[in-house]
Amino acid sequence: MRNVEVRRSSRVKKSAISSDYIVYLQESDFDIGLENDPTSFSQAMSSENFNLWHNAMKEEIASMDKNQVWELTKLPEGAKPVGCKWVYKTKRNPSGKIERYKARLVAKGYTQKEGIDYRETFSPVSKKDSFRIIMALVAHFDLELHQMDVKTAFLNGDLEEEVCTRPDIAFAVGMLGRYQSNPGIEHWKAAKKVMRYLQGTKDLQIYKHTENLEVVGYSDSDFAGCLDTRKSTSGYIFLLANGAISWKSTKQTITASSTMEAEFVACYEATSQALWLRHFITGLKIVDSIFRPIQFFVITQLLSSFRRTIKVAAVISISTLSIFVVREKVNKKEIVIQHIRTELMVADPMTKALPANSYRNHVDRMGLCQSNVIYFLN
Repeated sequence: MRNVEVRRSSRVKKSAISSDYIVYLQESDFDIGLENDPTSFSQAMSSENFNLWHNAMKEEIASMDKNQVWELTKLPEGAKPVGCKWVYKTKRNPSGKIERYKARLVAKGYTQKEGIDYRETFSPVSKKDSFRIIMALVAHFDLELHQMDVKTAFLNGDLEEEVCTRPDIAFAVGMLGRYQSNPGIEHWKAAKKVMRYLQGTKDLQIYKHTENLEVVGYSDSDFAGCLDTRKSTSGYIFLLANGAISWKSTKQTITASSTMEAEFVACYEATSQALWLRHFITGLKIVDSIFRPIQFFVITQLLSSFRRTIKVAAVISISTLSIFVVREKVNKKEIVIQHIRTELMVADPMTKALPANSYRNHVDRMGLCQSNVIYFLN
């Protein structure tokens, strides 16, 4: 009987785990005993580090006194005083070591009732759009920009992590955010694609350089794009000096019954943002073109549809409020709506996934450019 050699397969076995699967391990020193911060004045004074908390409170009081935060006065008759309390927080460095003991004296606003003690609320927090507008003006006029930090400013929190936003991934991030409470394997794969895209385009920057310093907007919407709710997605983007300063991609709150209704909802949101940009830039008193009507582009012929749409609004369930608001702003010449071809609609990537070539063309129109190209242009 002959010895027959066993045939072995030459097929290369592929790993079930993709090549981009990376495990990160990090070791850091962390004092577990100091993890919990005091929640009251008595806890802070009875803790081992009571002297550090006491110094932090003295620093807070001194800062308030220097900035004239309060003024002693008599309580008006019938008025209810709002109490205050101390909030304690330990600030740590990336390795977990404590850098600073912080104490903040805050008012107990939760004791007030809406409609009785107050009617409106306001938080003096700057919008990202404001910062982008300032950056656009700095680039256009070739100014120098200085960064400043305000210590113990009202509602001024410490930024622990670097925060970056990009208009080209607004739709992808918005879609992934809808499933973050219960993501599946497909959502995980999609998130990794976004991360790989960011890794490959990390040198992209918003380049603003043009002689025409004018705000131009684009508004778009898909129709029933959400497979779970059949709601549409609105998207808009505004450019200043040919660079993006404001953008948004969001699922509409109502279920549109037609493409035109979805476009009207998106146009209303873009109109509201255009008016805010106009108000903010007007206050800067540096852009003369802002006194002209802000123009933004849409794909559908909305202007020619205003009169017909209002007559049949009750039939096709279009939000009449959105129509009247947009039409009023057009009649007052605060905005100008113009038609544009689909291939030139810069807001198209805000509402749907696009082929690669079309997507790259829209990214270029957003003002995103590679840093080495910007250096060459300058």
